[in-house]
Amino acid sequence: MIISQAPSVQPARVLGSKPPMVSQDQFSETYQGKKVVYGYNQEGQLEVQGGSGKTPGSRTLLDRSLALGKRVVFPPNMETSVSKDYLATRSWHCLHQLVHGVGGFAIGAAALAALANDSTWGAAVKGGAAMASFGLIRGYVCNGTGFLTSFQVEKAEKNPRAWMIAGEALANLGGVVGALGSVPSLTSHVPGGLLSVTLAAAAISTVAGVMKGAATANINQRQAIDGNLAQVNIANSHQDMFVGFAAGAGGAALMAALSHYSAGAMAIPVVAGVTGVLGTLAMTQWVKHLDYHPVTEDGLRGVVKGLDEQGKVLGPKPDKLMDMMSSLSKDGTITLGSDNRPATRERNAELKGLYQGRNYILDMKDGKPYVMLRENCSAEDRCQAILQAIHLENLQAGEEFSRLAKEKGQSEAENWLVHASLQRTPSDMKPFLQEMQAAGWSTDIMKFSDTGRRLSQDRSNPGNANQLAS
Repeated sequence: MIISQAPSVQPARVLGSKPPMVSQDQFSETYQGKKVVYGYNQEGQLEVQGGSGKTPGSRTLLDRSLALGKRVVFPPNMETSVSKDYLATRSWHCLHQLVHGVGGFAIGAAALAALANDSTWGAAVKGGAAMASFGLIRGYVCNGTGFLTSFQVEKAEKNPRAWMIAGEALANLGGVVGALGSVPSLTSHVPGGLLSVTLAAAAISTVAGVMKGAATANINQRQAIDGNLAQVNIANSHQDMFVGFAAGAGGAALMAALSHYSAGAMAIPVVAGVTGVLGTLAMTQWVKHLDYHPVTEDGLRGVVKGLDEQGKVLGPKPDKLMDMMSSLSKDGTITLGSDNRPATRERNAELKGLYQGRNYILDMKDGKPYVMLRENCSAEDRCQAILQAIHLENLQAGEEFSRLAKEKGQSEAENWLVHASLQRTPSDMKPFLQEMQAAGWSTDIMKFSDTGRRLSQDRSNPGNANQLAS
């Protein structure tokens, strides 16, 4: 609910008529997208004086029912409490869930039927023993695959848009493989039969689920702009519940239709393929309407290149499928929190003076930059360190560095790199990040490679200002 002051309205007086009742202290109230204008008349009584909404007392049963339904399905005061991309992305999400719900119902029912009719597992299915064993084996494969895949989730966090689509395509591949398990004429020619096909499908789907989960992990939090994450999560779960009801009914109707088809089992892989195509299209539209471009090393490299070439901060690149797929393996080359330390006390003292006021120290070793972070560093500090490292690498590839290395030696040239890159890096990152945000970057989410190692002042010898301890 938003209350705003509105200018008082004084109607024109007609000659010879009684003085009109003049509204004083007029204000408006906005709730659920509807606006009601209130004001106090000459007698000091509150009255409705305009707007597009209805007062609580004038709402009909239908009005109240619609308002309740909207409150259940959407976050309160959605017009101002969530981000602008919320409604569009949730619409495509719900369509995506509906498609997979209908297709998944049919595929799942066919898989159970195939299990019951399988020559190896079917005999004991009625007693439940084979079903339980089959489920346990499948669960172990999923858990093991999920554990191994979890070490790669950082890639999905840094490149969420590409991994949302790639994860969707991978999940659809798993769905098609699982659907093949419902065709006995196919599984009979596979070593291990139905179990092998099912486990392969489960492994593929688990990899897809882990990566998609990491890619979408921050979306709800970003869209809850009013600090209403719990309300957004609840509304989203309600939407998924209603979509699930519709998908269940649709899936049951689809299975009933396929049961009258003589080659019903062969139709299941076709259903999986169609579900995958429609699901991928819905996911692509979801990503297209999603305003989510986290700040990463790769993104900062593009920003620095734009500043060097065009003198301005460029926004994220347009979503192009081939470019997105080629970027899936990118993980950055700069790792924060290095275990390297200044080789001498003199160099340590020099670096501490050089980086005074900053929560990181960047230096060179073996021709490469390394970054040490202080224990109280923030996301801005980490971004600042990555930015300087990118500047340093660009300078290192230039002619000036090559000239200095020949004339004064490698050590002097690398020392110049540290100083020159520091001069190019703003001491206050806020204006720079504001420019990035204006260009379309999601500066509230920063994802960089980081060991977690931090530097702190050696408290055992406070008199030695030059000593650092990890």
